[in-house]
Amino acid sequence: MLGFMERSTIKLLKKRGNTDAEIARALGRDGKTVKRALTEPADKEFQRPKRGSLVDPYEDKVLQWMQEGIPVTVMLERLRKDTQNPYKGGNSIFYQRVQRIRREKKMMKQKAVWRFEGLPGEYLQVDWGERRQFPFTQVLSLGDPRTRYCFVGRLKYSRWIYAEFHDNMRYETLIRCILRCLERLGGVPWVLIFDNMSTVVHTIAERDKEGNPVWNRKFRQFASELGFHPEVCDPGAANQKGTVENGVKFVKGNFLAGRTFQDDEDLSIQLTEWLSERNNGKWQAHGHTPNELQLTLAEEREVLEPLTETSESYGLLRLLRVNPESVIRFETNCYSVPEHLIGQIVTVRVASHELRVYHDSQLVAQHERSYQKRQRIRDLSHYERTLSRKPRAKVMAYREKLLELAGPTASYVAEICRRDRNAMNQQILKLYALWEEHDTEKFVEAIRFCHESQVYGSEYVELMLRIPEDEEPAVELLLSGQPVQSEIDRDLAVYDTYSHH
Repeated sequence: MLGFMERSTIKLLKKRGNTDAEIARALGRDGKTVKRALTEPADKEFQRPKRGSLVDPYEDKVLQWMQEGIPVTVMLERLRKDTQNPYKGGNSIFYQRVQRIRREKKMMKQKAVWRFEGLPGEYLQVDWGERRQFPFTQVLSLGDPRTRYCFVGRLKYSRWIYAEFHDNMRYETLIRCILRCLERLGGVPWVLIFDNMSTVVHTIAERDKEGNPVWNRKFRQFASELGFHPEVCDPGAANQKGTVENGVKFVKGNFLAGRTFQDDEDLSIQLTEWLSERNNGKWQAHGHTPNELQLTLAEEREVLEPLTETSESYGLLRLLRVNPESVIRFETNCYSVPEHLIGQIVTVRVASHELRVYHDSQLVAQHERSYQKRQRIRDLSHYERTLSRKPRAKVMAYREKLLELAGPTASYVAEICRRDRNAMNQQILKLYALWEEHDTEKFVEAIRFCHESQVYGSEYVELMLRIPEDEEPAVELLLSGQPVQSEIDRDLAVYDTYSHH
């Protein structure tokens, strides 16, 4: 077998006038070999003759069994038991050949990757990335797993990029991230492309009769309200998934690499600075100069759809049933609605800081959203009928509202309830009336002074509220002309007689 260098040498010696016999003697080759080399190209590749395999006669059967999902061990067993043409080769030869057939079959299905650029304002690619053992230098709170998830949104045309870090990938977190991304961008692209995340589609493989993804109902509502067309990567399409993931890889490789952070606040500050640098034209990895980058981003913004919602105002859609307590339950907390809606299904819009409740398209309740656990947030106006018919419920409802006030109000009210249970109802009703009559801040300040002065009762709070603002309150002023505290605690009837004269 002659190599490229030896063939070239033969041709060169021939050009210099050497005979075939002289060349053969000089190179130690047969004359016929030299003669054949002179007629062939110098770069001719040697091809080893292809030898047949003992498995070749069974290739059609193997392909059929592959389609039927038959294990390779069962294939071998069947062929060895074939009465007409049994397989007599070795096990390893058979396994290797079947593996090669699988590869060849897979290669025949492969298609070339067709890369394309989007139009201005056409595509925003969205994805999550995960980083465990995040490089924080400060000790985190107990129970923090030190795992952070990176939300990334990247425009396909201009490569403008946006990112946030969170400790979860919940549906609401995704929606708020998208909205903040669009706020920063200044509008809504035509299409948002996602990997097959469970907050967007039901399952990766699930498709309808037309082959379209089955969307998460809440997400489909969100896309419709913002006016963008959602798309997901085709299952098994590695090139599509890779394109969407490029933004995450870029953040991990260019922002996180080599950095440490004191805490989440420091992470947010460094990320904001980095995004500003990247989006102001200092990143040229995609081939654009800084000026070209700004021009392409300007083109995108000109054709974006207007953004009608913000991350703070947008209300996530929930359908909830009103329970017998005339409340709806959301994230372990209870929020009241008018009692005539008990048993009804209501539409709830959950914004960042409030809940809006609708029935028949009418706003029926609105509450400040609580991020604590197992709280009861109730508007007493929702219970007018019940409170008017049940005096005890009314006292308990008023007491609950007083206990929610700031400062020492809760402990002051609790002390009144502890000192004289017989007077508790009248005291609570009077304190609530005083609160409604006066400014909350002034009412709480009066409670504070009475609590510090160790005088307990609605009458003392009322006296404090009636003291002119330019006068300095004193305990003697509160007690002058009034029964002593021990007398009130001992006998409420004495106080009632006294106060009516």
